[in-house]
Amino acid sequence: MLYHSPFLQLLEQLPGGYEICTDKKQTLTAKELIVKSRSLAFYLHTKGVRRGDAVLLACDTGIEFLVLFMALLHLRTKTALVDPHMGNERYASKIKQFQPKWAFIDSRLLLLQEHPVIRFFYKRFSKKPFYIPYSSAYKTFATGIRLPLLQKHFRLQYPLQNEIFLNDETDDEVAVVYTSGTLAEPKAVVHTINSLYASLQAIAHLLKQTEQGAVITHLPQFALIGMMTGYKTFFWKETTAVKERIDLIHTHQINTLFGPPAEYRELMAYCRKTNQPLPVCLKHLVLGSAPVLSSFLAELRTLTQAKITCLYGMTEHLVISSIDGDEKLAYKGKGDLVGWPLQNMQYEIASDGELFIRSALLFRRYFHQPAIESLHATGDLITTDEQGRFVMKGRKKNMIIRANKNIYPGLYETSIAKINGVNEVCMLGMYNHQLHDEQVILVIDGDPSLTANDILQQLKRGPFAIDSDALPDYILFQPLPKSGRQQKVDLSLLTEQIKQQLPSATILL
Repeated sequence: MLYHSPFLQLLEQLPGGYEICTDKKQTLTAKELIVKSRSLAFYLHTKGVRRGDAVLLACDTGIEFLVLFMALLHLRTKTALVDPHMGNERYASKIKQFQPKWAFIDSRLLLLQEHPVIRFFYKRFSKKPFYIPYSSAYKTFATGIRLPLLQKHFRLQYPLQNEIFLNDETDDEVAVVYTSGTLAEPKAVVHTINSLYASLQAIAHLLKQTEQGAVITHLPQFALIGMMTGYKTFFWKETTAVKERIDLIHTHQINTLFGPPAEYRELMAYCRKTNQPLPVCLKHLVLGSAPVLSSFLAELRTLTQAKITCLYGMTEHLVISSIDGDEKLAYKGKGDLVGWPLQNMQYEIASDGELFIRSALLFRRYFHQPAIESLHATGDLITTDEQGRFVMKGRKKNMIIRANKNIYPGLYETSIAKINGVNEVCMLGMYNHQLHDEQVILVIDGDPSLTANDILQQLKRGPFAIDSDALPDYILFQPLPKSGRQQKVDLSLLTEQIKQQLPSATILL
C-alpha cells in the first residue's frame, strides 16, 4: 500500500520535464522521480516492506538515494539516516538501539562485510577500516554499483506497475537522525512527515533568492532541495577534493551553497593558496549546522561579494533564526548574534536564559522516549536585543561547574576565537578526582606559532579578556576532531584525546 505525502503533492504540481537534480551527468526530472519512486515502492512492498517498519539507510547521496527515499516516504517507513563512516562501535550501537527490519547499504560496504578475505586485507592496510556489524539482524538491499561477488542481498528493481495511493493524512514518523550520545545510549531525533517537510521548506526559503538557481550538496536529506526551491541540485561527495569542488562550481555555474563553516574553510584555504576569490558565480552562501563566528565571516567576506546568510538551528528544529552575514559583522554587542526568530515559531526564554521553542518544524520525540507535548528546551542560553534579534550567550547543557561557579563555554568560545591566529576553539570540563572538582580545558586549533602564554595573557587582559572564573586550567593545541555529515566537534573523541595528553599538557595554571 502506497501513501500520499506533501512531498509527492509538490512533485505532482511541477512540470513533468522539470529537472530536479543532476548526478554524474545523469539528470532526474519530476516525472521520472514520480514514476521511479512509485515503481520502487511497489517492488519493496512485494518484498514485505510495510508502513512503520524500521529501515536503515546507509548509501551515497545522489539520484538513487533520492528515488529510494521518496519510495520509503510512499511506504511511510521509519527511516534512519546513518553515516556509516562514523566508526564501527558507534555504528553498531545505533543499529542495536534502532533494531532495523530492513537496510539499504552501499554495495562496496557490503562487499567488505560478506567476504572475509577482502575484509581482512582491508582492515589490515586501510588507515580507517570500516565494516558493517549486526548484518544478520535485518534483510538487506544493496545500493550503488553492481558487484558480481554479492550473493546474499536484494537489488533495487523498478517494475512497471500502477499502485493506488491512499490519501491518509496521518502524521507518521518517517525520519530518524542520530546526532550524538554515548555508545550505551545513542541520541536520535525522530521527525514526522510533516515536520520534515516544514523543516526542508524553511531551509528552501532561506536558500531561494532568485527565480532560477543551482545548488550543490552532499547532505542526504537535502537531496530533496531541488523540488522545494525550484533550483537544480547537483551532488558531490563529502570527500571530493577542494580543487574539484571549485571546478564543479564553475562548470555548473552554482550560485548557492549551503553547509557548515568547516566546509567553507576548505574552499577559503584553497582560494587563498591559489590567490583567487571564490567563484564569482556564487551569489548566496548559507552557513549553518555549527556556530558561525564573526572572525570567520570577516575572512569569508574578503573572498566573495555574495550574500551571506547565517543560520541558527538544530537537528530537532532545523531553523530557529537567521541573520545576514554583514549585519552580524556589524554587531558590536556582547554574545553571538544569531538573528531574527523564525516566523510563526512560538518561543519563551526562561528565567535562567534557556530558550524554549515550538513550531511546525519541531521534531516529535527522541527515539525510545515519549512525544514532546510542550515547548522544547534547546539547551541554549538566549537573550534578545533591542530589535528583537536572538543573541546566543552560551550552552546550558555544556555547562562546567568549577568551585561552585557556573561556566558556559559557548559564552567564551566566541571571544577566544577572535584572537589572531586562532581558527577554532573548544572549551570543556573534565572532572579531577583528586581535586574533587572540574577543570577547564581549552583546546585550540590555530597558528603553530601560538603559545599557551600568548593565549593566557590575552584571556587575562585586553579586548579578548574573559572572566577570571573561566580561565582554563589547561591549554592544548591540536586539530578539533569532527564527526557526522555536519562536521561538528566530536566531544567524546576530543575528551579521550585530552585524557591521553593531560600528563604532558602545555600549561597547568
